[in-house]
Amino acid sequence: MYVRSFPDLGDLHQISTAGGTQPKWRRRDGKELFYLAADHTLMAVELGHRGATMEPATPRPLFRLRVAATTFATGVSDRTTYAAAADGQRFLINVPLEGAGPREITVATYWPAPLHAP
Repeated sequence: MYVRSFPDLGDLHQISTAGGTQPKWRRRDGKELFYLAADHTLMAVELGHRGATMEPATPRPLFRLRVAATTFATGVSDRTTYAAAADGQRFLINVPLEGAGPREITVATYWPAPLHAP
């Protein structure tokens, strides 16, 4: 992954060393970026500046997530796997329930008909 300043579109800066998904800016000061690595590890990258030049630090692993395999099969997820607090110190993580399998659902069709039955 890469970042670039906006609106003056400066140089591209490589953030991840091996790709990733779901990047999020999550500190109020905008100096840290989180993303999920391919091995489901939540990564953090501090973004320092030297004058007008951005200097990304080396990504550091925070912890591994238990996420659905389909999230990483295509590199695209239809939902967010995690959310970070504004200070970047706490996370809310969407994980599968242990032992939860497919559930039965009931679909009611023509539901107004029973309302008019004698």
